[in-house]
Amino acid sequence: MGSKIKVEKELGCGGKCCKLLLYTFNVLFLIGGLTLLVIGLWVAVSGPSREIAAIVETNLYKAAAYVLFIAGTSVAVVAFIGCCGAKFENRCLLGTFFVFLLVIFVLELIAGIIALACYTQAEQFIQGNMKDSLTMHYGSKEPGRGNITNGWNYVQKEFECCGVNNRSEAITLYMETPWYKSLDTPPRVPRSCCVTNDKGEPTGLEECQRGEEARSMDLIYKMGCYQMVRDKVIQYATVLAGVGVAVCVIQIFGMIFACCLVRQLI
Repeated sequence: MGSKIKVEKELGCGGKCCKLLLYTFNVLFLIGGLTLLVIGLWVAVSGPSREIAAIVETNLYKAAAYVLFIAGTSVAVVAFIGCCGAKFENRCLLGTFFVFLLVIFVLELIAGIIALACYTQAEQFIQGNMKDSLTMHYGSKEPGRGNITNGWNYVQKEFECCGVNNRSEAITLYMETPWYKSLDTPPRVPRSCCVTNDKGEPTGLEECQRGEEARSMDLIYKMGCYQMVRDKVIQYATVLAGVGVAVCVIQIFGMIFACCLVRQLI
């Protein structure tokens, strides 16, 4: 009986070049994956993001953040698989690397689309959603609505604003809220709308909330919160979309080099 001898195929110059490039791009994948993970986590759990999502009543960009967080974690694992596939010149590992990379690419594409939708939504719906959340749910005792009240208080104090467009409108809007209707002698605006001193305390709380309107207006934040909230949402959406696109471009090259190396091993 003749003996069978397994002959290992030597990589040519092109194959070695693909192998080196695949190593290089896997390092970039790892860096990109960690970046996605950190950015996604930052947008998903940061204080401003959480409170803004409550008053705008949308979770689109937070959904995009979670998708990127999952994609970033997966990229780190897939980068390890790609390195092993390239080192051992294993077609099975390289094939697995390609498929996983393709799935992650689709996830990031979805996140980018969601972020883009959020950008469009920032122009079309945020103002209306903010008015609805303020007038219908500020001070509401309904289960799950407390985060809207907390969100409005946080945003107004943090961004030094009151209501949606301006303080005059804010006074009118607050008269429609469950908070205002639940009080026997309601103040004009909540504490978070009152101008604060260096210690973060209202400079004249009683005057701000119950003084004569003509005299106390200067103690209420002049600007509405819409512009600041809109800019913040667009900032989050832009960061998510930009990082997602950058990593997607890197992944496309990674898939190309993985395919080239597999062909060299056939």
